[in-house]
Amino acid sequence: LIDAKTYSHVSIIPDCRVKVKGVYQPTAYASLRSKKQKLIPDYLRYVDWKKIMGALRDQEDHLFCWAIVVSELIRAARIALGIEEDMDLVFSPQDLIDNVDPIQRKNLREVRNVIMHPHHYCYPDSMKNGLDYVVKNGLQKEEDRPLLGCMHKPPDTHRIPEVFIKDYKRFSSLEDMFAVVKTQPVGASLAVFHPEIMTREKQMYRGAETSGSRLSSFHSVSIVRIDEENGETFAWVRFSSGDWTGHDGYYKVSLDTLIWNLPRNGEEIAPSNKRFLKPSCLLSNFIYPIVFTQEEEEERRKKAMSSSPSLGGVDPKSTLCELFKAGQCQKSFKCNFSHDLSIQRKGEKIENKPRDMLAELKAAIPEADKRAPTAYYMKWMRDRDADLAYWVNELD
Repeated sequence: LIDAKTYSHVSIIPDCRVKVKGVYQPTAYASLRSKKQKLIPDYLRYVDWKKIMGALRDQEDHLFCWAIVVSELIRAARIALGIEEDMDLVFSPQDLIDNVDPIQRKNLREVRNVIMHPHHYCYPDSMKNGLDYVVKNGLQKEEDRPLLGCMHKPPDTHRIPEVFIKDYKRFSSLEDMFAVVKTQPVGASLAVFHPEIMTREKQMYRGAETSGSRLSSFHSVSIVRIDEENGETFAWVRFSSGDWTGHDGYYKVSLDTLIWNLPRNGEEIAPSNKRFLKPSCLLSNFIYPIVFTQEEEEERRKKAMSSSPSLGGVDPKSTLCELFKAGQCQKSFKCNFSHDLSIQRKGEKIENKPRDMLAELKAAIPEADKRAPTAYYMKWMRDRDADLAYWVNELD
């Protein structure tokens, strides 16, 4: 620290806390703010990707910022590189939430805010895993799998991926990040310290600054611009908490500030603090998608359609839309899948259902409703799911 004072403004921040397995443990940090400003390359002076990022998402108290950032990075890269011209096209973070880790997706997560969202089946993950999934499986359009959150049993929709990516690249240096931001936005992991992330949201965010500061998490963000203010270099980063936070959904994160963990004698190093065992930037784990050209992507899509047992040779219109079945599809005739409930009935026989279930359903139908099957069908749709609605009609 004594040596660091020759090139940095050093502040010791005692009585801080870091989250370990959901519980805050005591620790301390040092904040080192460089006396020498990082020079912004001339090629970044007029680069600003905000205008192509689209509408801001609000993840509320869900844990899927990584999925939102991955879907936005792929869209932005395609537009920035001139591969995609449709500014209204949006890719589905729900596809990533439901499929990147199906095992975690089934686990109920404990949350503090049980009033707003009492049941959570979302999970924290990395942008790397999300991009790896898209390389192998592609990514759906938002309209084919809209962002609904983390319900217990997501609709098992027939997947037709809209886009694939060639690969992705990770790096750690700011110089490499500058070079990529010249051509497209870059994903990064931001260290979130409270209360500074809230109290400094309209100012420059420099991480831990006050005694009692808490390192709560690492948040996936998109870097869209490099700028400077009062001699301090910073990155404009895009959050996934709506446009009511920061500067209309964006934060100014200092690139001249380094955080250094100062564990006390005998203190166990928290996993979150391993990133700060030496002075480190608030932004780390830089990553970006490498997209296909239009010709390469078309070849990749054809390969996926022919090799996947769930896609090859299957007419989407022969498959019942699971979102329509759940009453959530808004696309009407524009949907890729069928909205005809009879599709599900083909090949099925009523004897395949348990006898006791059929008897129970038949006994539950009042005589008046038997004479008005349409009215009963509508009533049943409100009270039961679409599967049972079909069998009621068969009984009628």
